[in-house]
Amino acid sequence: MRPKFQNMLIHLEKEQKNLGIKDMRALSSELTEIYMTMGTRKTKQVIISDKKPTCEYISSKKLGRQQTYALLNKKLIHQAPNFVPLITMAVSFIFILLIAIMAKHSMNVPPTRYNPIELGATRNIDLTAFKDCKTIQVYNPIRKKRVGESSLRFDQNSLRCLHVSFDSFLKKSETVMDKFGAVEVNGDIYTGWFNQRIFHTAPLVLNLMHNLYLSNKDIKAIATVANHPERTPLRAKIHVLDQEKTHLLLPMVLGIAIPISIACFIVPLVEERKYHLLTLQKIAGVSMARYWCVNFLWDYITFFSYSIVYTIILALSPIEGYSFSHKMYAMLLMNIYGVPGLALIYLLSIYFYCTMWSAFLIAVLIQVGTGIFSYIVYWNIFLDNDIIFYIWAIFPTFALMDGISNVYTETKEEEYCEQACEDDEDCDKKDMCATIPQCCVSTIFKFEDPGILVVICYMLITAVFLFIAICVVESRKTRKMFSSKRDIKTLHSATHPYDDRDVVELKQYVAEQDLQSSLKKRFMVDQLEYKILKKVNSLDTISFIVNEGQSLALFGSHHSGKSHVAGQLIGHTNFAFGDIFIDGIELKYEPKKALAKMSFVPQDHGLWETFTPREILRFFCMLRGVVPNDIKGILRDLSSAFIMGSYMDKPIRGISVDRRRKVNIALALIAQPTVTILDEPTRGLAPRTSREIWNVLRYKRFLGKTLIFTTSNAIELEALADRVLIYNEGEMWAFGNAQYLRSRYTKGFYLDVKLKIDGGNAEEAKDNLYKDAENLVRFVTFLHEDSELQVRIDNCFKFYLPVPIVSYSFLYGSMEKNKRRLNIAEYGVSQGTIQDVFNAIEANRNV
Repeated sequence: MRPKFQNMLIHLEKEQKNLGIKDMRALSSELTEIYMTMGTRKTKQVIISDKKPTCEYISSKKLGRQQTYALLNKKLIHQAPNFVPLITMAVSFIFILLIAIMAKHSMNVPPTRYNPIELGATRNIDLTAFKDCKTIQVYNPIRKKRVGESSLRFDQNSLRCLHVSFDSFLKKSETVMDKFGAVEVNGDIYTGWFNQRIFHTAPLVLNLMHNLYLSNKDIKAIATVANHPERTPLRAKIHVLDQEKTHLLLPMVLGIAIPISIACFIVPLVEERKYHLLTLQKIAGVSMARYWCVNFLWDYITFFSYSIVYTIILALSPIEGYSFSHKMYAMLLMNIYGVPGLALIYLLSIYFYCTMWSAFLIAVLIQVGTGIFSYIVYWNIFLDNDIIFYIWAIFPTFALMDGISNVYTETKEEEYCEQACEDDEDCDKKDMCATIPQCCVSTIFKFEDPGILVVICYMLITAVFLFIAICVVESRKTRKMFSSKRDIKTLHSATHPYDDRDVVELKQYVAEQDLQSSLKKRFMVDQLEYKILKKVNSLDTISFIVNEGQSLALFGSHHSGKSHVAGQLIGHTNFAFGDIFIDGIELKYEPKKALAKMSFVPQDHGLWETFTPREILRFFCMLRGVVPNDIKGILRDLSSAFIMGSYMDKPIRGISVDRRRKVNIALALIAQPTVTILDEPTRGLAPRTSREIWNVLRYKRFLGKTLIFTTSNAIELEALADRVLIYNEGEMWAFGNAQYLRSRYTKGFYLDVKLKIDGGNAEEAKDNLYKDAENLVRFVTFLHEDSELQVRIDNCFKFYLPVPIVSYSFLYGSMEKNKRRLNIAEYGVSQGTIQDVFNAIEANRNV
């Protein structure tokens, strides 16, 4: 008597034509499928029961305000806990204190002139040993020179006894720069020699002459000399301001500290670009104009708070030469600098986003290079060159440093004027201009040196230029996204002799669609190119159509370009030759409308780690325009569908990869998008998590949503895909459902057999297994003479039978009939996998 399963197979084979069956397979569950179902029976997953879940959306007028509020709230959650700027300010504070202390003890040029200069003999000098000398020479005086003190003295060790006249001594000398002077004694006649090329030698020699006279007269007294120079005139003081070092100190400190602080603002911008967060916000409906405006508003307020902290640091620091009011002017300059400084950071973030810290380092180096380096070069080489100044003033950091330097100079001029007025009895401090002409103009807001209006104007003009540059760059990037340097009309899709006939027919069918037909398709891709080469006119392209309620899998090996295609489908990666239509909207020409109907799940990242799942879901609900009262219900439904209740309020940085992936996909399902693009949705996840995600995605497909996903996982493909596009580096290798592709590109089947092990002892069991194995091999060879034993592990065997047409009723009948005779414990029949299909196509194309 035949088994019921065999009778069913016989009936299906006989009635195949009448039942309209084109192809039929009878297969066992694969081990991988069993593994993926393990542990998924007991689950708390509750998917929304309503067939058409809906939510209300706010009006377009209110949407802008809600998006602005959401973006500001994002900044508050993500950037407010950032400790990098605080650490930078703490380090800068220490840096300022160290430089100020070091400068105070190391600078030789004081901010004002000190008096007196001590000259002549030391108080303990003994000149009695020089009574018999004809000439006493000063050859090695004692020098002292430091801040606030200067002296040039001699003792008995600094003098030399000569028995010839000094005139005769000079004739034999080669140089005079080491001769500080001498005194010739001839009875009561004293003759002094001094060197006019060396300062202070005249009073030095006169003092020596005086003390020799006292010593020769046996008068026990030592005379000294103090030089009291006249006060420096006001005009001279103002003239030598540029030669002082103190006015460079604060600009140098801030020229390092401020660029480091403002460079911190590039980190969140690069994070959003690198981890696809900016792309997700654009898909959610945020315009780039709103994005940049909100960023600038938040960042400028934050930088303003930093400038207040720096001003407090300056007020507490021992840097000399700045009054409180002028430190307020320095704060004003820092705040004005924030406008072009942030604009420069935004421009750099567009180009440098490989890693966050490399972008930060580049931002610091560019600002320091165009600031402190240029400033040092200017003051050491091009000080009097106005052209160089006006060229380098376009750099914000250079302009800031020069402005703060001018604030110091103005402070010192005011100080000098007050001192000059105090020395003049006829001067009135309220009207110093009448007495001292140099003190007529005292405001710092002037274009003349040392005013700050020039650098303020330069910083504001630079800010305008940089913001215009950002707009131009963003606009140009949008245009270049769907354009090419080459003439598109000269290009065409490549065809190859080994192309699959179904692929060729599909490409031709899509290409023949007129505009009206294209607009009716849910999602259509026509000749989407991988890349456009410079000298090749033929392009590797793909074409496909995905209708309402269908899902398409882009299957390929790792690094085959699947993520590149996923980026093209959402307009993130550029293309020019092909076309993409979403519900009658062409992505090239109406990207904003097209993206409003889509959502995207990137392969990695796509989340802020400082957010909780609830916060990030709420954020994207607000961007999508969901009415605030409905957001709570949406979050509740998504939490139930993905079983996220236990970690909805935990920071994302502290949850596992599986849970993060659930949050990623939940974000894509907010507001019920028409088309969802997923890049490797369950790669590397646990079986249970994968099944839970597939359940939700299948439910969305049941509701009429369209899914397009990339994968290299055959099980995921079987679970989700209605159609499969086998893809490799721009080439469309095959298209169809998974079963059709397996039946077409693989032949035969795999037979897995497990034999029983029986016997009284180990030796007997081994002999019995050997005999059973021989019988099994003969039996399989009887089924097909070209059968091949591929794997044997102890009592488990895997055979490959290359049968082009399989009679499953005969196969299962034979196995059941001989099961006891062959001592078979269990067996299974399986077909070639999608990976086998991929390998077969690859082998055919490489022939």
